[in-house]
Amino acid sequence: MKNKAVKKMMVSQMKKQGADDAQIAMITELLEENPELFENMGKEIEEQTSAGKSQMEAAQAVMMKHQAELQKLMMKNPAMMQRMKIEAMKMQRQGNKKN
Repeated sequence: MKNKAVKKMMVSQMKKQGADDAQIAMITELLEENPELFENMGKEIEEQTSAGKSQMEAAQAVMMKHQAELQKLMMKNPAMMQRMKIEAMKMQRQGNKKN
């Protein structure tokens, strides 16, 4: 039950940030692999935003902190790793268009 709530929150946040369906599917797949990691990351992001960081700054800091764990999850599935690379490039292009 708790995992469903975390998943719902993550999907909601991703949609607010402008993520497309492919990005959301990829992240929810990772979430299902290790829900505890994402629950902890969510708590850490909340703590950092409460301390004054923007949502984006907090998410980036937490993801960097957990980079090794995230990479391990992605390495379990080479197809997911390739999709992550493609989606990261898309997100980077979208960010460049906004600036």
